Amino acid sequence: MANKNKLKKKIFDKVDELIDAVEKIGDLNFFEMGIKNINGDLVIKLENTYKEKIK
Repeated sequence: MANKNKLKKKIFDKVDELIDAVEKIGDLNFFEMGIKNINGDLVIKLENTYKEKIK
């Protein structure tokens, strides 16, 4: 079992890194992130969820 504090730090560090990357390449208002922990390995899905209203 993973150490809770190590896992939290790993997740927070990765989220900070990904948000900085999203800011450089897209819009912070339109993204979705999914994080899974599988035996100490993080599986991260980052998706641009841009939408446009039709008037």
